[in-house]
Amino acid sequence: LKERYGTRTILLDSVSDLSSTEVRNNIQNALPITDMVPPSVALEIYSNGLYQPDEIRAYYEILKKSLSAKRLVHTAGVVQTAIGLATRYCVDTRKAEIAALLHDCAKCFSVDELLSRSEDPEKIIPVLHSEVGAQIAASVYGITDSEILRAIRLHTTGDEDMTDLDKIIYLADMIEPARDFPGVEELRKDGELNQRVLMALTQCVRYLENKGGKIHSATDRAIKYLYHQED
Repeated sequence: LKERYGTRTILLDSVSDLSSTEVRNNIQNALPITDMVPPSVALEIYSNGLYQPDEIRAYYEILKKSLSAKRLVHTAGVVQTAIGLATRYCVDTRKAEIAALLHDCAKCFSVDELLSRSEDPEKIIPVLHSEVGAQIAASVYGITDSEILRAIRLHTTGDEDMTDLDKIIYLADMIEPARDFPGVEELRKDGELNQRVLMALTQCVRYLENKGGKIHSATDRAIKYLYHQED
């Protein structure tokens, strides 16, 4: 190889018996690939919708026209994380994948457009994209599943009576691999789902209080609800 092609060859001590077919099958069936491929490969797959069923590929094609490259990387991380969490907590992984994929579909809308589309009386600008995103997921992407739409709508605020899918999308958005803030490693530790989401909500409130940001009433309701669940 070196003489013919000028290559630099490295001999591996061992080779994984994992097949590419297994990886593709997991992607097709919305199952985790985190332990099957390097992080950079998983990021490439979920950033571009590779090996996905036609329905999911169609969502990617629309989404890539709506989001910045940086936001697509974040979305890929949320998809990967949501599928892993859904597997861990026995939630429909396909619903988790779609909700994660579309959770930020309105993120790059202008403030004026978000305000004009929003029906939320509190009008807290940093969270408006989640409500509007649920609208766009329905009208542009054709999503009719109310559970998926609700998970998209609540991914920045939470609320009382959160379903496990709601909790997974909220948590995945906070702990995806590209996130780097004090306390994120604690949130990534395995544990009971309610406890992890409660910790995430509480940390979000502390951050907003320190920054002088406004806390949505739905977030207060979510925290009270989860505290009650713990009791």
